[in-house]
Amino acid sequence: MSGSSESLSRSLSETRLNSCVGLDTVERDGQFEGVRVRVYLWNKEEKVLFFKNYDLTAQQICNEMAKKNLLTQDSRPLFSLWIVGNNLGPTHYEFVSFLLFFFFSACLNMFSLIVIAAIAGLCVCVCVVPAELQLKPSQDVFEVVEKFPRYVEKYTHYSGPVNWRFYYKREALLTKNDERKTKDPSAIKLLFSEVWRHHFHFCFFH
Repeated sequence: MSGSSESLSRSLSETRLNSCVGLDTVERDGQFEGVRVRVYLWNKEEKVLFFKNYDLTAQQICNEMAKKNLLTQDSRPLFSLWIVGNNLGPTHYEFVSFLLFFFFSACLNMFSLIVIAAIAGLCVCVCVVPAELQLKPSQDVFEVVEKFPRYVEKYTHYSGPVNWRFYYKREALLTKNDERKTKDPSAIKLLFSEVWRHHFHFCFFH
């Protein structure tokens, strides 16, 4: 076990960066046994993976996820490992939206009320869009988890608690042409569920 990975693991367990940790070490009688990783799909299905090696990379997790989802060798490059921070952003926007709704309900007719409610709902959706980061295949997942809250604060200016999850989803550089070429039913199913969740289902049921 490398000293770097050991210190990162200790940092994770001591600071408890968030409330939905999906990466932890498994020990028995004080002896290291492996690493347990929780990875989600966009249909909210959770996969729990176990690795006996400590220096864990994103590629190793992707390989196991591909096996569990029965992907062919050709369709594996279509997907990558992502770390996603959920429920980021100032939650007071929801309260402001509620006040707007209440105010206009007393002043406007029903049609105008529906329009205002729709706009307020969209404002809430925009405010809770998650921060997403695709991991490079060679990246150490412990290092990414440790640094992720700092990335969120730097690029989103959000400094509150960061709730994150690992997701196995579409490769960012994937083209529409690449998607059309695949004939793997398992890959098509994963891509479709992600499109449905991300574009139609996310804002209203996330």
